[in-house]
Order: sequence, then C-alpha cells, then structure tokens
Amino acid sequence: MPAPPAPPAAPALSASPMGKDDITVRFDDRPDGYAIVQRHTGRTYASSLNKADLDELARAKAAHAGDFVWIKQDGKRYVVTDPALVAKARAAWAPLEQHSTRMREQSAAMEAHGKQMGEVGARLGQEMAAFHVTGYQRATERQMEVQTRELARLGAKLEALGRQLGQQESAGARDKLARQMEALQQRMVPLQAQIDGMAAGIAARQAKAQPDNARIQALQAKMTALQKPMNELGEKMGRLGAEQGRLSIEADRATRALIDEALRKGQATPAKAG
Repeated sequence: MPAPPAPPAAPALSASPMGKDDITVRFDDRPDGYAIVQRHTGRTYASSLNKADLDELARAKAAHAGDFVWIKQDGKRYVVTDPALVAKARAAWAPLEQHSTRMREQSAAMEAHGKQMGEVGARLGQEMAAFHVTGYQRATERQMEVQTRELARLGAKLEALGRQLGQQESAGARDKLARQMEALQQRMVPLQAQIDGMAAGIAARQAKAQPDNARIQALQAKMTALQKPMNELGEKMGRLGAEQGRLSIEADRATRALIDEALRKGQATPAKAG
C-alpha cells in the first residue's frame, strides 16, 4: 500500500520557542537580517538570523517594552520603534500569519486522519498475525505426504502378497503369507487414521480462519478507503506549503524595503550593546 505523500515543509521557515514568545525564523544565506517583535501577540518574525543573532535579539527584547524592529545591517545593529513603520512591518507578515493558521489546521487534520489509519493498521496487523496458520498447514501437509507414501508402499506390498497367496498351493505357505498380510494391514490402519486426523485438523483450521479472513479483507478495504483522503490531505498540505513559501518571500521583500527606508530617513537607532 503506497504511503501518503509527505507534506513539504514551508521553504526556509522554522518555528522555535524564545522565552515565552513564539518566533518564526526565515533562514537564508543573506548577511543582513531583522526581526519584528510583537509584544501584543507574543510573536516574533525573523529573517536571516543565526544563533548569536537570536541571543542579541533576546537582550534587545529585554531592553524594549513595546513592539519594535531589530535590524542587522552591514555588521551593525539597529532598532526601529516608530509605531507607523512597525505597523507596516507587522502588516507585511499578516498574510503569512493567517496562512500559517490554515497550515496548522491542515496539519491537525492530517494528524487525526493518520491516527485513524494507524489504529486500523494495528488491528490489521493483529488479524494478520492471528491468521498466519500457513506454517502449521505446510508442515502438516508435508507429514501427510510422507505418511501417504508409506501407506501406498505398504498397500503395494500387501497387493503383492495377495498375488503370491493366490499362487500358493501349500497350506503352510499360505498361512505364512496371510500372517504377513495381516501384519501389514495392522501397520496401515494407524497410518490411515493419522492421515485422516491431520486432514481433519487442516480443514478445521481453514474453517475457523474464514471469519478472520473476512475481517482482514474488511480492514484492508477500510485502509484503502482511508488512503485516498490522506493522499488528498497531503496534496493540499503541499499546496499550502508552496503558498507559504511565496508569502514568506513577499513578506521578507516588503520588510527589507521598509528597513531600507527607515535607515535612509534616520528612523533606525543603533542598538545598545548587550
């Protein structure tokens, strides 16, 4: 059964805790980066920041009570607290935040559906384990074949003795052959009983397995039915991931334009060294 397609992660985005805040970082190889700190929502959007930058950002957050934009540009650090510019930066990331909500909902739907598939798969595995009587059956059939060949050999020998008995005129010789035939028959009776018993055992197991086989088929049908919506959920998550990547690029481009404007207009002040 094909596995459902894994939903692609949104390009270059990562969420991680930062104190009590929720931070989303957009990773790329640019030397200049920034962070938009939103106190009222507890969210921070960051781009092109490394671990050391995030440590600096944490110190900047401790030094500023309100919303602000933290900037890393040309090896220097700046802070923008102008409410209008900060609001524009927040607005640039708003579509991505709304889209992230849809992705979280989609992820929750996939998780719930995957849990349902997991439960059905576990039940299917249990049924399959209980159904596997083929090893016993094969071993029994091999034993039956050996005993059937032995029974046939004894039968052929009995037939040969019978022919000899019909050709003998001596009473003593006929008595000897009759005793040999009786001994062969006594050996054949338990062999036939064993063969009949093994055949009955196989038949009983097969009859008992029929309901199990029906349950297995029902579970397999249910798993197949669950697979289609899971594939659809995965495909939708893939589309959402691609859209998230596009929105992330647009938000980053708009924010960097605002930062360039703030630096030109002198709205960015040097950040205090921590």
